[in-house]
Amino acid sequence: MAVLCACGTGGGNLGRPSCFPVFDVTKQAILVEYLKPDGSINGIELAGLTGGILDQTYLDARVKDVNGKSRWYPTPELKNITDERSEDITETFDDTSSVFIQEGARSFSGLIIKGDPVLLGNLQKWRCLTIGVFFIDKAGNLIGKKTRDGYLDPILLQDESFSASLIKGTDTTKQKDSLSFIISQLENDANLRMIEGSDISANLLGVGGLVDVTATTVSNITTTGFDVQLDTSFGGVTSLIPAEGMGLADFQVFNNTTSSVVTVTSVTESTVTAGLYTFVIPAQTAADELIVTNPAVGPLSKSLDLAQFTVNIP
Repeated sequence: MAVLCACGTGGGNLGRPSCFPVFDVTKQAILVEYLKPDGSINGIELAGLTGGILDQTYLDARVKDVNGKSRWYPTPELKNITDERSEDITETFDDTSSVFIQEGARSFSGLIIKGDPVLLGNLQKWRCLTIGVFFIDKAGNLIGKKTRDGYLDPILLQDESFSASLIKGTDTTKQKDSLSFIISQLENDANLRMIEGSDISANLLGVGGLVDVTATTVSNITTTGFDVQLDTSFGGVTSLIPAEGMGLADFQVFNNTTSSVVTVTSVTESTVTAGLYTFVIPAQTAADELIVTNPAVGPLSKSLDLAQFTVNIP
C-alpha cells in the first residue's frame, strides 16, 4: 500500500525496549472468511479471552464452530514457505533519480506434505471467497493485524489471488499440495501484531481442521429408525475411510414434512462395520422426509463436519 506521510507530526520515534518479541517462521495458516454474516470482520475480540489467555475452549469454539461462515480453517503444517514483498513501485526520471509510489505486493506460498486431491479440492473452494488469514509461527504465536481497538483481526487477501495445486511425487520426492496467495494492497505490514505464545494455553501449534463426513448409504429405514454408513472423503473410491466415534450429541434430525425437530432416542455405531450407525427415533409417519445434520449448537467436538442427508420414511 502507499504509506501516507505524516507531515504535521514529524517522524516516528526509533527507540526500542531492551527485550521484545518478534515473529518466528510461519508453520501454519488459519484461513477464515474475512467478514462474518453480520458484516463485521471475523476477528478475535480480545475481551472475549479468559483473563487475556487464548485457551483451549476458545480455540475449539473457533475451529469446531458449527457455523462455517465464522469458523477457523487451519492448514496442515507448511514447508518451504516464502512470505516476501516485491520491490517498491517507484517512478524514475531522466536524471536517474526516483520517487516512491507504493510498496510492492506481499506474496505467500507454502507446501503441504502428503497433500492429496481431496485436500486440494477443499483448498480450491476458497478461491472465489473474500479471505482473511492468521499465521501460526514456530514459537506458537498467533499473528494477525491490529487496526481496530480491542481486536486482533485476520489479514485480508487480494481478491482471487488464492491458488492451490497438486504436485505429484517422484522417485525422490513426496506428493504435495501447494498453496499461494497475495496480501491485499489495503494492508500495511506496520499493523501486524500477535498474541504471544506465552498468552496461549491452547494447543495452537499443530491444530487440525475439521474432516468432511458424508452419508454413503442409508438403509433399513422404518418409521422408528434407520442405518447409515458415514465416511470421510479420504481413501480409495471403493475403500473410503469411515467416520468413527460419533454419537447422539453429534447429530440433529429435523422432520421437514412437519417442520419439527425429532428428538433422537439413540445413535449406536456398529462393533463390526466401522462408520455404520443405527439411529432409533420416535415413530414418524410414512412419507415423512427427515433431514440429518450437524447439531444446532457447537462446537463439533469430534472434529467431523457432517454434510446433511435426507431419509425418506417408507
